Amino acid sequence: MVAVAGPKTGADRYLEVGFTGGAGTLAGGASTGELQLRLNKSDWSNFNESDDYSRAANTVYGDASKVAAYVGSTLAWGIEP
Repeated sequence: MVAVAGPKTGADRYLEVGFTGGAGTLAGGASTGELQLRLNKSDWSNFNESDDYSRAANTVYGDASKVAAYVGSTLAWGIEP
């Protein structure tokens, strides 16, 4: 978890996930399939998500537009808070 330099309501930290190396290329518009991330606090206590900008109460898989994805420093997906 990384602290946001200029916190906004519902967003004061972010999770950074990176990919390096590679086993090939991916054509523009192609899909890699499903990506799931799981995280926990070091003491395994519950997160308080009541003021989490990206939190959604979905019951099915779907696009997560409030999860921003960057390629380098360019916003490639989603909506920042």
